[in-house]
Amino acid sequence: MKSLFTLMLCTASMLAAEKPKRDQNEVALPSGAVARFGYAHLTHSDRVNCARFTPDGRFLVTGSHDRTIRFWNVKTGKEVKRFTGTSNYVSALAFDANQLLAAERGDGIFIWNWKDSGLIRQIPRKHFTDFVTISPDGRYVASLERDWNVHVRDAVSGKDAYFFKGQNGSSRAVAFSPDNRFLAYSKGDKIIRLVDLQTSKEVKTLHGHKGAITTLVFSPHAKHLFSGGKVFNQGTHVWDIKNAKVLKIFKDYERPRLSDDGKILALSNSSKMKLVDAKTFKTIRQFPDRTRYTDADFSPD
Repeated sequence: MKSLFTLMLCTASMLAAEKPKRDQNEVALPSGAVARFGYAHLTHSDRVNCARFTPDGRFLVTGSHDRTIRFWNVKTGKEVKRFTGTSNYVSALAFDANQLLAAERGDGIFIWNWKDSGLIRQIPRKHFTDFVTISPDGRYVASLERDWNVHVRDAVSGKDAYFFKGQNGSSRAVAFSPDNRFLAYSKGDKIIRLVDLQTSKEVKTLHGHKGAITTLVFSPHAKHLFSGGKVFNQGTHVWDIKNAKVLKIFKDYERPRLSDDGKILALSNSSKMKLVDAKTFKTIRQFPDRTRYTDADFSPD
């Protein structure tokens, strides 16, 4: 039985009440939504695990249990391209300017040229991958795998450039700074560690979480770091990296996502989501509670 995937695209500026917009089938959209993806002729045939916008903002890309990666035209909601070839379901997606990374349960990490659909290479690995990301310069691929370690591999050779041993069964997190200078990671404990990629030395540790950390996000200027943790209702912490101090804690929201310009912070958990001004920390919009929020991303514009 096919499962229905419904994704709403919302703009943070649509705060005032207005006449509901309608989708391509003339069905009213929820307040604040500008498009709908998910009718029978536009849906995956199984559960959707991840969603990311292409760097140019033209397409939304989704990875699914149906073993495909699909590109959807943001304006029309129509599928325009599909990547296949994975032997198991797609668990995570990441982009740089030219490459699309997809983590697949069985065969490894696939790297495509997302513009011409060509498969560049495959990075084999032995364990299921929960998360994958690529450094802004395309040099490194970082992944969180079920050997419970943090792997940072050379994107060309696939060999470990950095390896951080984790704790069995614990959640971990990893992120690259926008300037390619630093790597932030947590290996399953309560500590965030910053590594200088030019010297390979650990330069700072951040203490303040009460349990394992599951998400890390740098601000565009790399002055702030956003970290989320679910255990013990840690919520999202906003860090002043230079002074290693917590500026703000958002309880109940363990998954932060920052807009490309660094102005808007999306916070979510399994059932709640809101948009926050990243400078003042004031709530811009509170979204209706849902049965399950699985992922969120900002379009580049």
